[in-house]
Amino acid sequence: MPLVALIILAIILVRAFATSPPPELKTSCTAPAIALSTTTQKQHHTVRWSVTGPGGSVFELTLGVSRVDVAAGGQLVFVPEAGGSQKTEQRAGRQQTMPKSCKTSGAFGVLVPPGRYTVRMFQLSGPVTAPTVAEVASAPLTVTAQH
Repeated sequence: MPLVALIILAIILVRAFATSPPPELKTSCTAPAIALSTTTQKQHHTVRWSVTGPGGSVFELTLGVSRVDVAAGGQLVFVPEAGGSQKTEQRAGRQQTMPKSCKTSGAFGVLVPPGRYTVRMFQLSGPVTAPTVAEVASAPLTVTAQH
């Protein structure tokens, strides 16, 4: 990712955390779910999220990814949604472990071009060298032009 994009993303995230609370979401330690702060957002702006699910489970959020395949050595391969490419998908953060409270929140900067996408929550389980990856929750997101 170019340095300029990282700087823009950092500014977006600082603004988001300073000004808006995470979206409401009922806590469940059994049924994973995701809530977004909006269903439509401009490119290069921030989307806040809340997720819930079993405490201790490992998850990752993506945007524009239809599934996650596992290659040799446990390397994750992100497969874009139909008609997409690497330019139309992004990881919406790093892999995280759900806290014991069964709920957490965060934000991501929208880096994909305008279009209709799905934010997906994937749960990872099993050994790091050969994990099982399953989609456990999703939410729609429409990205509009920045202007």
